[in-house]
Amino acid sequence: MSMMQTMHYPRRMDLTGARVLITWATHGIGRACAWRFYEMNCQLILVDHDEGRLQQLAEELMMWHQNNNFSWKPMMPELVRFDMAECHRIHDMASSIGPVDILINNAGMFMNCEMADMMKPDEMWNMVQTNYMAPMAFVSAFSPMMKSRGSGHIINICSRAKDDYYPNGSVYCSTKAAMYAYTCAARHDLVDTPIRVTSISPGMMDSSWYDQKWDSPEGRMFDNFVPMFPEDVADQIIYCCTCPRHVQISDISSYATNQSYFSMKGVPPVARMGMSLGAEGNNGDGWQQWQQGWGDYRGMGGSMGMMGNFNGGRTSPRMMMGGNLLPG
Repeated sequence: MSMMQTMHYPRRMDLTGARVLITWATHGIGRACAWRFYEMNCQLILVDHDEGRLQQLAEELMMWHQNNNFSWKPMMPELVRFDMAECHRIHDMASSIGPVDILINNAGMFMNCEMADMMKPDEMWNMVQTNYMAPMAFVSAFSPMMKSRGSGHIINICSRAKDDYYPNGSVYCSTKAAMYAYTCAARHDLVDTPIRVTSISPGMMDSSWYDQKWDSPEGRMFDNFVPMFPEDVADQIIYCCTCPRHVQISDISSYATNQSYFSMKGVPPVARMGMSLGAEGNNGDGWQQWQQGWGDYRGMGGSMGMMGNFNGGRTSPRMMMGGNLLPG
C-alpha cells in the first residue's frame, strides 16, 4: 500500500490483493487484523466457529468501505465456519480454499482456574487442540501451496506466557510455549524457501472489550492498569508482513508499558499506575494522543461523535477521549 512507503525506505511490501486467512477472526487480535488488512485492500478469508459473528463482521467491513470514498474496489471477505476441534478437516478445507499469501493462526482459548491438580483431561485436550494442534494443522495444510507459489508468510500468535509462567495457567502456558517452539522449528524447516515464519508474543492484552466483558472478572483484572489492545498487536503483524521479502521477523515480544517479566518472588509483573502510566503530574486525561494515531487515521475524526460506532465492535477504548471508557 502506498502509505506504507517512505522516501528513505521505499521497499515495503504492497499487500494489495493479498489473500489473508485469519483464524478466530471475530475475536480480539483476529478481528483487529481483519480491519487492518481490509484497510490495505487485501482479500480476507475469515475463519471462525460463529457464523453469525462472521456475517456481522463482513457486513461492517463492507459498510465501512461504502461510507468512505476510496478509489479501490472492495472485496467481499470469504467466510468459513469452522470448529478448531475438527483438526482432521483442516487439510480438506485448505484444498477448498486454495492458496493464501498470509496465514494468521490466531485461534486460542484460556480456561479460568486451570490449576494443575484440578484440570480434567477433556478440558486439557480442548485447549491443546485449539492452541496447538489446529495451528500446526493449518501450517501443514497451507505451507505446501506457499512453497509451490514461491511466497508466503505464516504468523503464529503466541504469548509472553511462553516464557512468563504463572499459577493457574499450567495448560495455557505450556500450549503457548509449545507453539513458540513449533514456530522456531518450522522456520528451520522452511529456511531454504521464500516462506517467512513469525511468532507474535504479546503480554497483558484486553480483548474482553470486544465481547462487552469489561465489567467481568476478566475485565476487572485491568483495574487501574492500561493493557495493550488488539489493535496494538495487529499493528505489529502489519509491520512484519510489510517488511521487504528478504527480511523475516522471527518474533515480536511486547508488554504493556506498566508490565514487566512475571516472577513469583521477584518484581511484581504489573504496576497499577492508571492512565498516567506513572508520569508525574499527569492524570491520564491525555488519551487524545491515541486519537491522532487511530481516530483520525480511521476517518472518524477526533470527536466524541464516534460514539455512534462505539458498540459496533470495531472501535476500542484506545480511540476514546478521557479514558473513562476503559475496562474497569
